[in-house]
Amino acid sequence: MVVLVLLLLFNSLAGLNALMDYRLTVAGLPVNILDLLTFIGAGLALITRRRQENEQTHRFYTFILGIFFLSACIGIVGATSNGAILRWSVTALRNLLTIPLVAMIAYQIPYSYGRIKVVFYVLLWTSIISAIVAMVFISHTTSEVAMNGTFNDFRYTKLGGDYGCSAAATLLFSLAAGVWAFPRVMTILLMIVCVLGSLALPHRSEWLCSLATCAYALFFLNRRHFVRTFVVATVASLLVGVAAIVSISAISKASGHDYLSYVTQRALSFLPGQDASPHVNKPWETRMSGIERELTLWMQNPLLGRGFGIQEVDQVSHFGASYHHNVWTSSLAESGPAELAAMLCLVFGLIVVGQKVISSGVDRIFVLVGAMGSSMGIWGFLMSSTTLSLNWQCPAIIVASMLGLLLRVRALQLAQLQALEPVGDFAFHRDPVELDAQQWVEHELHY
Repeated sequence: MVVLVLLLLFNSLAGLNALMDYRLTVAGLPVNILDLLTFIGAGLALITRRRQENEQTHRFYTFILGIFFLSACIGIVGATSNGAILRWSVTALRNLLTIPLVAMIAYQIPYSYGRIKVVFYVLLWTSIISAIVAMVFISHTTSEVAMNGTFNDFRYTKLGGDYGCSAAATLLFSLAAGVWAFPRVMTILLMIVCVLGSLALPHRSEWLCSLATCAYALFFLNRRHFVRTFVVATVASLLVGVAAIVSISAISKASGHDYLSYVTQRALSFLPGQDASPHVNKPWETRMSGIERELTLWMQNPLLGRGFGIQEVDQVSHFGASYHHNVWTSSLAESGPAELAAMLCLVFGLIVVGQKVISSGVDRIFVLVGAMGSSMGIWGFLMSSTTLSLNWQCPAIIVASMLGLLLRVRALQLAQLQALEPVGDFAFHRDPVELDAQQWVEHELHY
């Protein structure tokens, strides 16, 4: 449990660039603190495989581990003949194996309800911390902006967690559904912090993915309470809007430059045919060269891909292409359809299983885990389609840990159903009618 907590905590702090600058050298390869914690945690997970009575290992958990390890084997085989140096290949392999290893840690360690609750709150708080880290980075970089005269300095930070997006979506769901993770006032304040953190860095892909994820958590996961959801959305938009205006004004004053104009120009660049500024390109323009090259590399071996490190090899002759910024084409280039299927199963598994956990969730924590997991699936899908994300270590850690926890919760739910022993306060139902315990079990077994 301690290893998982430390892994998530250090991951959320990775946006503080100095943290990830410390490396150990093992066999000539750099190893960071997240690498060490991941392998230690995976080793402990293998020797502490515990289950509740009547609980069976979730079949999707076994499947997802299998397809990721298969993809890793294919990528290794390709790397032996694609000309990549050892460091390139090992880095790509590390990024891919992070997902099954961390999922295994998060699935095996929280084997009881109490541990599930602890891991959920650790995930929630580390997402909140990553939002705060993003805002701290903006604050510390303001002096550089004032000196250099460009707000692009705000964009140069290492990926760390999700910058509060999953916590923002979960807290918005909590407000709309009335399923509380924190006291009401605290929930509202933390929601504002997380939304601001997820939008703080001037990354257009982050803006799009964060807003879409929050909208999904509000309007799709909580379809039964339309009026309350509409009120929450309206009030939250006003509060976040006021906080954003104050923050932008403070940044403009501290830097001596008009930050509002910079943000407006980048937002307008989403509109086709909109020439907001000759210095601001369209969001998709910087991605297309890398996507085209990765598809070309994949077509050279459509069944197995070209192996780990192939993008770095190709970059020598195609300098300037933005490789790895679309997870789907990057996966095809490395390990072909197997890795693409693994990544798609990861995000859609989160979305679907999260919805099932919510609909079957008779316990407050289970419902919140389902909401956070399904929201993170949407975030992962959108981020994978627009920028470097699940194929990099830090975002992979938070998504994989959520998948492991979510599948363990679902396995416990199914065990309760099979044993006809539902537990909890029945705070959230698929149907608006109140069901007693026996009716609830019959309803779930039928569907």
